[in-house]
Amino acid sequence: MDLRITNFGTDAREYTLASSRGSATDAKTLLSVLGLIGSATLITLLYVFTIPTLAPLIGPDYATLLPLPTAAARHDVLTFLVPFYVVLTLFKSSFGGTIVEESVLVIPEIGVQLRKKRRNGSEKFMFIEAKCIRAVVINEAITFADVIYYMAFLVQNEPKMILAFESFRPRVAALHKIFAGTKTLLFPDDSKMTMT
Repeated sequence: MDLRITNFGTDAREYTLASSRGSATDAKTLLSVLGLIGSATLITLLYVFTIPTLAPLIGPDYATLLPLPTAAARHDVLTFLVPFYVVLTLFKSSFGGTIVEESVLVIPEIGVQLRKKRRNGSEKFMFIEAKCIRAVVINEAITFADVIYYMAFLVQNEPKMILAFESFRPRVAALHKIFAGTKTLLFPDDSKMTMT
């Protein structure tokens, strides 16, 4: 996991954690190939199942250009292509839905933008107004076999803390660097942080 810090002028700063597993170009190429195979499979399924239904409406001339699938061909497609298409779609959605990058953009006196980027290129944003942020904390969660450190925002009228990085678990040194920078930008005067 790589930490990237980007300054936007003297005010805004973005902390980005990116997965170091696999190249983004390789993932996009794989997703494109899977999409192409899925589209070809879907077109084949539509042809096999809709053409026999539409044949009486189209007329006999159409059958000379493209042959009508037989009952045996429809059975073969049903037993092979439908499960193949379902598995392909599930694999593509789970592989493409993996989060590969998370970032925290801190803009003093305006707020914090949390961003998650998935392998398929889609992004999800969440914005927290600065006036609603009561405090920034580093907390620890103790499991049966591990201690996990995370950074969170205490937000007014929110029953739970909002995690800065939900999918990634940065090392304590990187987390401390992100925490110190975020706290300095949002609360230059420590007395403004309220833990209640």
